[in-house]
Amino acid sequence: MRYSLLSRFRGTLLGAAIGENYAYKGKKQPQHSSGWGKIAVLGAESLIKQSRLDLEDWYRLKRELLEPEAMNPVSTEAIISTLTVVLFSHEYKAKLRQNLQQVASVFSDEPELQDAVLAVGYAIAQSLREKLNPATLIPKTLAFLENSQTPLVEQLGAVQILLEQGAGLEMAVTQLCRDSQPNSTPIALAFYCFLSTLEDFRLSVARAARSGYQTQITCGLVGAMSGAYNTTAGIPVGWRLPCKQHWGITSIAQLLQLSDRLFGVWSGVYDPSTDVDTQNFASLSSAVAAPRVIQPR
Repeated sequence: MRYSLLSRFRGTLLGAAIGENYAYKGKKQPQHSSGWGKIAVLGAESLIKQSRLDLEDWYRLKRELLEPEAMNPVSTEAIISTLTVVLFSHEYKAKLRQNLQQVASVFSDEPELQDAVLAVGYAIAQSLREKLNPATLIPKTLAFLENSQTPLVEQLGAVQILLEQGAGLEMAVTQLCRDSQPNSTPIALAFYCFLSTLEDFRLSVARAARSGYQTQITCGLVGAMSGAYNTTAGIPVGWRLPCKQHWGITSIAQLLQLSDRLFGVWSGVYDPSTDVDTQNFASLSSAVAAPRVIQPR
């Protein structure tokens, strides 16, 4: 394996938090903006405690953490809250689709949000399973959406053409924002910024910020996708320090430990009812991966 699966778990959450934080650089953060991130963190705690997706817990988190203005209408920022579900459900497409559709329905039944959650979740799952091919990711993502007719489908198709043409950021922003769709344009821009600079976390997030379109969610999603692909090894150390006090966490170490515990429960090596030390899953001698990723010799 090129990178450990644990490092991809860590990279997904750390990348999303850093991406969001980068978008607010020098700006005042809206009061309700971190509510989705807090749901991601506490949703992970629910997955760890229950060892499964408990929708009642998610409805409770929605009631307790989200201000009314954050829910009317529900924006694509809700995708941030579903990232931990992606990590917990990534190994099988059917399971991934079912769990993401269920958790998305907690916030909205709008098809656009459902498709956005599925598209981002599928892309991250491909990285976790080391199956991501930049040339085919968008066609496979559209197939995963199962003939949906939402605006996101058209915009992802446009992204594929832009990537094949080698279009620059300015052209991509102009084309994708021409008929702006608040619930799909940030997703399309995130896919473009991620796939056009696949190996460079720093550049992907910086370009997302330069797009100037709903930068908090665009940067957050680019950070999550690039973090899953490039892992914590690809996230600049200097970018991690400003991320303190984000999503209700007090330190980067706390977010990494949360990722470790989620990974431990997913892999079956950690029982949350015991007092086993969870500080360093990275030192486990076992090789753990999604099914069929580690091949027999």
